[in-house]
Amino acid sequence: MNDRENTAALLDRTRHLLRGDNTRETRRALRDILLARRTAYLPARTLDRLPEYALYLCMALHAELDNEEEESIETAELAYLALTESLLQYPDTRLDMTRHRVFLLYRFQDYLADTWSDVFMQHQRQTQPLQARSTALDALSLMALSDVHELEREHPEQVAADNELNDIRNMIHLPIPPRDEDLSDASLMHKLLRTHLKTKYAL
Repeated sequence: MNDRENTAALLDRTRHLLRGDNTRETRRALRDILLARRTAYLPARTLDRLPEYALYLCMALHAELDNEEEESIETAELAYLALTESLLQYPDTRLDMTRHRVFLLYRFQDYLADTWSDVFMQHQRQTQPLQARSTALDALSLMALSDVHELEREHPEQVAADNELNDIRNMIHLPIPPRDEDLSDASLMHKLLRTHLKTKYAL
């Protein structure tokens, strides 16, 4: 099978298994997607299944299926990129994709901190790594809070009833609601991080 056919088969199998209760086989299917995470991105996009691919990467992160931290970093980067591309290209997925991007930015920010530093604080990362990492974690929290704010504006009832989102918002030690300048900074960081990752993975 070529990459397109293989990606379609992987996504179909994972979708089918998620409807059942075979946890072992589902984890195996998610691992298979991890093994193909780089080659599956473009086919998933051409198949109009990028949101599905993004969610499966997020599931794999939550299940801690990667063997090495470097693999988890790559998974988190591709998940971020796929979620961001999906919410831009598929408006009907905006609520779900943004929600999962919040979870990714907050719960797995350790995997994205060095990536953020590479974009915004490359020199400081080399000379002041601890300070650069601390700044990166704060920035990723701001990006997550900005997403929550957008969801509250667009889908107030759904967010009010979403305990997970509200827990994250309450755990982020930043002004609520975010200041206009913070929202502007977060929007710019999303754009630049997306551009960086598209270039890094030639996507």
